[in-house]
Amino acid sequence: MARPAASPGAHRAGLSRLNRINPTQRRNPPMPTIRVEMFEGRTVEQKRALAQALTEATVRTLGGSAEAVDILFYDIARQDWATGGKLWSDTAPAKPAGS
Repeated sequence: MARPAASPGAHRAGLSRLNRINPTQRRNPPMPTIRVEMFEGRTVEQKRALAQALTEATVRTLGGSAEAVDILFYDIARQDWATGGKLWSDTAPAKPAGS
């Protein structure tokens, strides 16, 4: 389905908001926002460890500071994810390594 076209002033409004940001809040150079999509069920400890590892790798690779790296976690239910035309909820979950 086609996405509706933005109004002509929408881009200018976005730029206007950007210009109102306190200069100390702007990131120079801008650092990434990393979006992690995975099946639900990971623990907070696992997400914390992944966030730390991704942050360290990003700073090591791109430079900048850890405080400038944003990571967003999206927990996806198996019935909301399909690969090859098949819902993951219709397949048996993979067995953990070493079992």
